[in-house]
Amino acid sequence: MVTPDRRRSLAGSVLTKTIYIIFTERTYRKAPQKPPSSVLINGLNPDTIQVTWRYVQPTLEEEPIKGYKVRVWESDQDMSTANDTIIEIGNTLEAHITKLTPGKVYKLRVLAYSNGGDGRMSSPAKTFQMGSPELFLTNTASKNSAVCLSFVLLLRLYGII
Repeated sequence: MVTPDRRRSLAGSVLTKTIYIIFTERTYRKAPQKPPSSVLINGLNPDTIQVTWRYVQPTLEEEPIKGYKVRVWESDQDMSTANDTIIEIGNTLEAHITKLTPGKVYKLRVLAYSNGGDGRMSSPAKTFQMGSPELFLTNTASKNSAVCLSFVLLLRLYGII
């Protein structure tokens, strides 16, 4: 049987428990409207690149920028398969993208994001390949075949053959 003192004690412990409520943040301002500019890609080693860009200055109608996303995907895939590397504001405007496969062709875009959402992406997408295609051909005959094929394609492009 619960005594009146025990009831009071139980009620007090229930009332003092902390309840956490998660609120989603609502904003009335826009996502960044300008894309990052001057996007440059530098190869650091066979599987890593360094990406740099220029800062995006938000207007009064836009939310303050929280950071940047560097979006990378294989060129033969859809952009929905891209991996984002997030760089928070306050860090340098550069990212190191690692674990890229030598010989594969990739595409890359940079965007700013805020509480208003993802901003506009740098345009056009930068296309790059890890390493030189010639380095992935194993013998001289293959290299010569690649050069001949490239030459034939150029001749066709210009309507010579």
